[in-house]
Amino acid sequence: IRRPPRSTLFPYPTLFRSGDGLFVQELLKSFSPASVTLVDGSAEMLEAAKKRLADNANINFIKASFQGLLGGKSLNGNFDFIYSSLAIHHLPFEEKKQLYAYTYKLLSPGGCFVHYDVVIPLSEGIEKWYSSLWKQWIRNHPAKERNERLLGIPEQYKGNPDNMPDTLESQLKALEEIGFKEVDCYFKYGFFSLFGGFK
Repeated sequence: IRRPPRSTLFPYPTLFRSGDGLFVQELLKSFSPASVTLVDGSAEMLEAAKKRLADNANINFIKASFQGLLGGKSLNGNFDFIYSSLAIHHLPFEEKKQLYAYTYKLLSPGGCFVHYDVVIPLSEGIEKWYSSLWKQWIRNHPAKERNERLLGIPEQYKGNPDNMPDTLESQLKALEEIGFKEVDCYFKYGFFSLFGGFK
C-alpha cells in the first residue's frame, strides 16, 4: 500500500495523545479525519478534551497510560497518523523505545508518527543557550505579567526526577532501528523538537 500524500494524511484514522484537546481542536479547523482516537492516562485531561470537542463526532476517548499500553491494553484498529506531545519524556529510554515500537505496530503501511517533546542538549554550553532562548521568547511574548512566572521553567524541569528526556539523536536512531522510514526532525527550537517517521 503506498503512503498517501502528506497533504491528505489527515482524512484517515488518526491517534493522538489527548491532553486537553486543544491541538485536536485546532487541527479540526483545517482537516476532517475519518475518525480520531484520543488517549491519555489522566481522567481530568480526557474530561477537558471531551468538553472542548463536544461538537465533534467520530472521536473516541480512551483512558490509558503509556505503561498500560505497553502492558497489554490494546487499541483497536490501525492508524494513518499518530501524534504525541510533551509526554514521552516521562519514560526512561528503554520504555521510550518500547513505546516507539508499539506505535510502529499501530500504524498502517505508509502511516506517519510525529512526536513533539523536550530533548537533552548535547552540551552544557548549548543548554545555556537554549535556556536564554526560552527566556527571550517568554519576555517577548504577550501577557508578560503571567509569563514572568515561566522564566524558570527550564531549571524547574531539569530538577524534576519525573522528567527523563533523552537526546534527539538517540531517539531518531531508535526510530530507524525499529523500522521507521524518512526519520527526521521536522522542527526544533531550543529544548523543543518535533520529529518522527513513516512506516
